[in-house]
Amino acid sequence: MSLYLTLPGVALGDADGGEEHRFLKVRDQVGDPENVFFEVQYSGKTPMWLAGHFWCDGSDDRWNDDVHYMGGSMMFDNVSWPSSMFGWLAAAPDPAVVGDAWQEMWRSRIENADFWFRQWGGHQPRDDYWRTASVHDRYANVGVPVFIMSGWQDGYKNPVAHVISGLAALGKETAGLIGAWRHKYPFNGYPGPRVDWLAYIVTHWWDRWLKGTTPPAEDTWPQLTAWLGSSKEPNRSACADDGGRWIAEDGAWQTRVTPKVLYLGPGNRLGDAPERATYASSGQPVLDTEMLETSSWGECGNDDLPGDQARFDRESLYFDSEPLPAELDCFGYPEVQLTLKLDRPIAALAIRLCEISPETGASHLVTYRFFNPAYRGGDMAKPQAIEPGETRHADPQGLRQRPLSIWRPASGPLGRSGRRREFPDGDRRPALACGLHSIDHNPRTP
Repeated sequence: MSLYLTLPGVALGDADGGEEHRFLKVRDQVGDPENVFFEVQYSGKTPMWLAGHFWCDGSDDRWNDDVHYMGGSMMFDNVSWPSSMFGWLAAAPDPAVVGDAWQEMWRSRIENADFWFRQWGGHQPRDDYWRTASVHDRYANVGVPVFIMSGWQDGYKNPVAHVISGLAALGKETAGLIGAWRHKYPFNGYPGPRVDWLAYIVTHWWDRWLKGTTPPAEDTWPQLTAWLGSSKEPNRSACADDGGRWIAEDGAWQTRVTPKVLYLGPGNRLGDAPERATYASSGQPVLDTEMLETSSWGECGNDDLPGDQARFDRESLYFDSEPLPAELDCFGYPEVQLTLKLDRPIAALAIRLCEISPETGASHLVTYRFFNPAYRGGDMAKPQAIEPGETRHADPQGLRQRPLSIWRPASGPLGRSGRRREFPDGDRRPALACGLHSIDHNPRTP
């Protein structure tokens, strides 16, 4: 869903001006981000009629943070979505709407229906096909204020932190919200708590940038408002509200992070000191609908959240930390560094971070990452062939997992440290972030 507003005196797309008006365009595609990408590309070009930009559940990186590829590994939706759309694009129009021309229009639709996978599957590296449609590569060109929002259970969670940090570092006006919900709006998405975002956006964002008003400081949201969910048992249902609290951050949050390194060790343990050892995966696929989520639809009654990961942990190459000595806050990007020796020329890794319940032993999926080892040195446009038996170092940026935000009691993995303040309170206190629980190293996974 995307909204943008034009400047007074400039009609949409009319470079010479036009009727005096303030134009509000609403792309009301709840849960469908494709229209967002179109508008975000305009933000990267800054047409004269664009005065501000707001988007929900969209992406600044079509290749790596959409439904196509993650870390160079093709995702399921890269095939399933164009397969569904191929049928929908050829559907018959309604004669009650288009009249007697419906048969001719239907024939034209059938003859011209495009199977999008031809393009998506034909551009597997992050080449110009993806870069030209990704504002991530040209934040400097964005010339209007941008507000972005998503939810932790949505497949489009990554861009919120990316966009705010990228634009804020350039001194550009930006703000964002990331809550507990899934692929929905903040007011109707599950799990809660939900937020009355529209009233705020109108009075504190659009009024500010179109009318020049100054919103009250006492009820203005932080630059990055984030939900810090509490530690929990795995549950596929999203009907109940998450426990936790709102926290206040800004675009510079990563500068306040101090790394805490944990090393893979004997006995499937994570420890504070490195130990020289070699670990091998079983080489067998680990597949189940409860294991890895790509995105949840945010509806109560549609149980599509990840379930208990315990069985999949045991089938994977996994490592557990010691119980935490004290409670901590986790907010940020876990990173993994691996030295790999692969036994085949085509390989992929799936890396999961889970928290283990001290009461039940159940494993709650917190975040994950797919990675194609053919990409090295951070260059995702030029894959390099894997020589079986060759040793190669996996790029930490390529293995950077999706962001997480969770409060944990005295159990689970340790992580890195940072600082944040709770919102709406102004109290600042130290916090820790990010850790590693388990690894899926499965060279057979496509």
